[in-house]
Amino acid sequence: MERTRKIFTYALPIIIVLNGYASGIMGLSIGSIVMNLFNLYALFCFVSNNHKIDSFFTKTALWLISFIILSCFSYIIYGIADIRRIVVSLLKMATWFIGVTFTVKLFFDYTLFKIIYKKFCLFCTLYLFIQMISWNILRFYLPNIFNFGPLKPLYDQYSAESYVNYLSAIGFGRFSSFFAEPAYYGILMIISLVIILFDEYEKEELPSKYKVYAILLILGIWCSTSTASIIFVMFVICAYFYKSNIKDKAIILLLVVVVGMVMLSKGKDNPLTSFFITKVTTMNDSGRVGGSYEELLKLNFLQMLFGVGMSNEAVITDTSYFNAITGIIVEYGIIGFIIFISYLINMYFKSKSCSLHVLMIIYVAAMSQGGYLFNLYGILIFSLIQNIGKSVNNSTQKSIF
Repeated sequence: MERTRKIFTYALPIIIVLNGYASGIMGLSIGSIVMNLFNLYALFCFVSNNHKIDSFFTKTALWLISFIILSCFSYIIYGIADIRRIVVSLLKMATWFIGVTFTVKLFFDYTLFKIIYKKFCLFCTLYLFIQMISWNILRFYLPNIFNFGPLKPLYDQYSAESYVNYLSAIGFGRFSSFFAEPAYYGILMIISLVIILFDEYEKEELPSKYKVYAILLILGIWCSTSTASIIFVMFVICAYFYKSNIKDKAIILLLVVVVGMVMLSKGKDNPLTSFFITKVTTMNDSGRVGGSYEELLKLNFLQMLFGVGMSNEAVITDTSYFNAITGIIVEYGIIGFIIFISYLINMYFKSKSCSLHVLMIIYVAAMSQGGYLFNLYGILIFSLIQNIGKSVNNSTQKSIF
């Protein structure tokens, strides 16, 4: 069992990377297939060793069962638009559920993960810097998603040709390391920042090497130009500023002033600055934010209350993209949304961990921008939610929130 714990903990970040590659099976990624292999083995170990079901399992199961019941009610009323999409969504939900309740419980070693994840995020950030140098100086594209041998992009827009055309159109290098989109790179780096800056909250001063590491990740997030990630990292910096000592406060203020002066000196004529300003000012017009929330206006009272069913949004709209929050409301209604938020609030207030509180706030904010629920990113986040606050829950530590 100990060997499997080590293998899974090492494999989890790689599984996230493999989420961008096609397996050729029902639209699932290679990462999802690998995760399901670990899930099957975890189920076997759980049953054969007579492990006990804990409260986290019970609460999570009740939440998901409520979603399925609401969906069945909606299918009876509105019919089923696409049975294949529903089956795929059920498989993704099952992968997430087994992953966070069985596999993580048996195989996830948080202490080892913190060591591995720091190196993983540093490697990803250095590759992003190399991508930028290669494109901006040599005009040579180093791909986010590779396409050779058995590795094929999960979607056509992830291909090298499509991305080169995109880079040429926007006029500057916008990269995401080994991930399909800058937002995916950003959320993973922010998770590492939360672990580094808040997980050892009782220490008065962060070691210098951690400060350098944090600055590198923040620079990587900034260079990725993911608007949501930049906003989230500003929140993390403000939270850390609140709890840090005077020396760290001075360093943070100096960095903010330097970055601000650089941005102002570049002016709106710089493609990168112009892109960021445009993204912020038009965020409400994007499909991820304003666009998906406008779709809620198409729901009648009954649909708003109970939803239209899992992956059954085609009965009301042609829109294929919803973020996690609007997706829950459209599919499971206000009732489903209240159940989900109550589930998160319960976990939030049961813990005294500052790092957990920061992580959960960012998680909810990220769900309002993208789909981070029943997927591999959701498994990673819930792996941390279950483990990140255990060392302080019985102490006198107080969160800043």
